[in-house]
Amino acid sequence: MKEIIASAPGKILWLGAYSILENKNISYVTSVDKRVAVRVKEQKTMTLNLPQFKISVNAEFDGNELVFAKNLEEKKLREIRFVKCAVEACLKYLQEKGKKIKSFSLTTKSDKEFSVNDGKSGLGSSAAVTVASVAGVMALHGINVKKDVEVVHKLAQYAHYKAQGKVGSGFDIACATFGTCVYSRFSGDVFEKENLVEIIESDWGYNVEPLTMPAFFHVVVGNFKGESASTVDMIKKVREWKETHRSEYDRLIARINEANEEAIQYIRDMKTFDERVLKEFKKSFDLSRNLTRELGLLSGGDIQTEKFSQLIRFTFKNGAFVCKLPGAGGGDSIVAICLSNENELLVKNFWKTYNEKKIEILDVKIDNRGLEVEM
Repeated sequence: MKEIIASAPGKILWLGAYSILENKNISYVTSVDKRVAVRVKEQKTMTLNLPQFKISVNAEFDGNELVFAKNLEEKKLREIRFVKCAVEACLKYLQEKGKKIKSFSLTTKSDKEFSVNDGKSGLGSSAAVTVASVAGVMALHGINVKKDVEVVHKLAQYAHYKAQGKVGSGFDIACATFGTCVYSRFSGDVFEKENLVEIIESDWGYNVEPLTMPAFFHVVVGNFKGESASTVDMIKKVREWKETHRSEYDRLIARINEANEEAIQYIRDMKTFDERVLKEFKKSFDLSRNLTRELGLLSGGDIQTEKFSQLIRFTFKNGAFVCKLPGAGGGDSIVAICLSNENELLVKNFWKTYNEKKIEILDVKIDNRGLEVEM
């Protein structure tokens, strides 16, 4: 029986939070060395196994969606939704293409860094499992996922968008597919067509530019023990503020994106350790972070509260070159870039002994790779 193993990386969003939700704006997202793997094996019945959630359930595809052999409680349905939507997207696409649908078992396995102390670490397990699931199912059906990586990417975007309640920009799916990159999002109306093949094969207008993080950047990642942030809730608050303060919102988002563009250009220019370029990069990076914090204050979303601002200031004094709450912010994790091994150690020691917040240092490094498939 045919067996596929597909894996996709976690991510850190350094630049582009919230501003990337608007078309044409750009983001910078790096993939990490921690991955989610999915094993897809042909068999007579369809089974989904998510051992980290203690889920193993048989299912049938009714031509539109998966029907489970037993009722799952609401919590289990939430935990399985990304894999469910990924499988449904693949099977609908293959069906519309006239391909014979196979039955299979799909089993997920995540590196421990994706879940810390029974909470989420902010590394993007949902995007990674969605991309890996799509790649595994498509490869099992004879699709050359390396050659047709755009199809895998779009199916994963479609599935993740649906599973997440039609919010998000897709930067995490892009990173899980292509690795470290500069990303600008697809148009929000690409999913309006009913025919899935038509959706996937249309021009989405997104842009992915591979851009490796400078090798002399030392990245430190910390997870806040016992704390978790809801990206969906914070995006909702920003959207509500946007509706009532449109001109103010547009001006602020434009300023954030301008700072992001400058910082990303400095990364492109950073071929060697250049103090002038580094200084300008830091200026743009810090401006982007402060403007994003302002967006949180204005919208009522806890993107970077004063307690976190204080922690970031202290982290600067203890070895960090730049520091921020990555992604949507709020308090899942904190990241810093240092310019030497000594400063990296200073930041780690400071975080370990910081009394105001309990921070666990994650064993995470920048990796730059995206989706990988073994057959």
